[in-house]
Amino acid sequence: MVTNITNNKYVDHISDEAFIKADQKIVTAIKKARTERDYYKNKVDPFSTVFEACVGNMDLTTWFESEKARQVQKSWDESIKNIKY
Repeated sequence: MVTNITNNKYVDHISDEAFIKADQKIVTAIKKARTERDYYKNKVDPFSTVFEACVGNMDLTTWFESEKARQVQKSWDESIKNIKY
């Protein structure tokens, strides 16, 4: 059994207040990344797209949905990485 030596509710290594503040920043960053995406901003290599879709055994609509999810996840990761605690 692990004993909570700091009496924090969430984690031992930072205060509950700091944890909640960090959590709020992460949620805000994720919401911003999700809502402010311009999927057409970056150039897409049409040949690469066709090959990725074929290798992944998917049509282009399915590939595009997968690409959108990948871009959102990448934005989330970047947003979280750039948060100042």
